[in-house]
Amino acid sequence: VFKVIDEQQNTLQSDADNLAELQTQASSAQGQMEAIQAANQLASAQTNQLLQIRSLLVAQQNAAATLAQAQADKESQQIAADEKALAGENTPSPKRIW
Repeated sequence: VFKVIDEQQNTLQSDADNLAELQTQASSAQGQMEAIQAANQLASAQTNQLLQIRSLLVAQQNAAATLAQAQADKESQQIAADEKALAGENTPSPKRIW
């Protein structure tokens, strides 16, 4: 999870710079073809951003599932320990004369 978040943070600034450049190109487009190309580049950048968001959401879901499993394991271990302690299977200590 942290690796994915790290990667997202590293690409955030470059994505912002790229988007600013694409917006500049779109606003300065002089012909219909240039405007279409700029729009296509913006659409491509948006698609890339959506894929990054999706990747981050998957990582978040995996982290939540891992945490839930760890909590369930801990609860199961506690229940098993409680059942063993209350089962009456303990053996008495040998008597000692002091």
